[in-house]
Amino acid sequence: MHLDLIYRALADEVRRTVLTCLQVGEGVSLSSLAETIAKSETTAEVASSVETLRVELYHVHIPILCDAGLLEYDDRRSVVALTELGSEVESKLIQPSLEATQS
Repeated sequence: MHLDLIYRALADEVRRTVLTCLQVGEGVSLSSLAETIAKSETTAEVASSVETLRVELYHVHIPILCDAGLLEYDDRRSVVALTELGSEVESKLIQPSLEATQS
């Protein structure tokens, strides 16, 4: 595990949102993930369209999350899934941070 890769992956709000939208072992299509994220975005960085977000996910965010070991991506099926490490990072770092900001 390379901490620098994990911190780089977590530095972006879209990538943190990706981790909160997935469950270990449950593959989700890239298109479905883009739709879910587009609906949940509440910042000024909302993608202009779901298709734009899907392209960004494919070319930018998913590769970074995979390099960090947080996601697995099946290119043949265009399906992404959370790894055990991704689940651990999400539950121990992202969720507590979200809960603290909502309090």
